[in-house]
Amino acid sequence: MSAPAASAESPAEEAGGGKKAKLIAAVALLLPLLGGVGLALATPPPPIDDLPVGAPDPVVAELGNLIVNLAGSRGQRYLKVNVSVELRGDAPSRGAERLKAQEPSVRDALIQRLSTKTLELLEAKGAKDDLRLELLDVLNGGVLRGTESRAERVYFTEFLIQ
Repeated sequence: MSAPAASAESPAEEAGGGKKAKLIAAVALLLPLLGGVGLALATPPPPIDDLPVGAPDPVVAELGNLIVNLAGSRGQRYLKVNVSVELRGDAPSRGAERLKAQEPSVRDALIQRLSTKTLELLEAKGAKDDLRLELLDVLNGGVLRGTESRAERVYFTEFLIQ
């Protein structure tokens, strides 16, 4: 009788083959997971400021051009801005109507605030964002106080320092 045929692979090679199979199985399981993570990272998140269902659409009110002399410039430097305001709330259209009805006092309040700015302050990093917040405070603390709408954003459609 002949001796049983020896296995073609030694025990060390069999252990290596088992490790390869486990590695291939692990990679096969991880690839879809990694693909899903990549897809999740590539997909933009939904906008944070989406309106609740049934909320009125925001209204953008144009406040027009405002021209002011910059503080400390002795009339040599000026700022020209064109301002629009996004109104939200329960009745943003009523807020826009109120801004229009009280336009002279709204423009005066904004001009008063803008004319306190210096050239150095307006050229600083983040100055426009700071100015937007200040103008929101002027509007929400003034003409829109006590209404069903609020100024949510200020847009500078023109911003010129001369």
